[in-house]
Amino acid sequence: KLWVFWARQDPVAGSPEQTRWRVVSRFKDGTDPSDPTDWGAIATAPRDDDDEHDREPAARVAAGGDLEVFWSSTRAGGWSLVAADLDAAAHTWAAAVAVTSPPHSARGPLPLLLDGRVAVAFRSNRPLSYHSAAYRATETVDRRYAGSTTAHTRDAPKIALRGELDDFAAY
Repeated sequence: KLWVFWARQDPVAGSPEQTRWRVVSRFKDGTDPSDPTDWGAIATAPRDDDDEHDREPAARVAAGGDLEVFWSSTRAGGWSLVAADLDAAAHTWAAAVAVTSPPHSARGPLPLLLDGRVAVAFRSNRPLSYHSAAYRATETVDRRYAGSTTAHTRDAPKIALRGELDDFAAY
């Protein structure tokens, strides 16, 4: 089977003029590009709230032949990563589970199998910490790459840091 994952904009229930990103999938039973009859139905990834955005899906084949799908989502307020298993035979999704949590953003997941364990590479605005080799008690926090100063009203953990030392959204 050939599996295809993408994100599309779907209308919000009750507000058709508004849209939210949603992760969807579809499979093709064969590899003949000229045969349009072997495409399966489009299935949408699970989500609890119609107001959430889900984007940037990345999948890997798990043990047993099912798929493990990772994507970026606004379920926790700001952008974080979630994952859900997709039954390859039934083409049904399991419930999504959080992979990362706020306040730092996580986008663009890439699942990798390293030494028999799944690791996920992703973009983040988390600051980098460096420990001094000369002064063991010294830790330098580098916020130069902390990213956006954009405020999202549902991102309560990020907003709670406003004015604090760890406020990475401030200049």
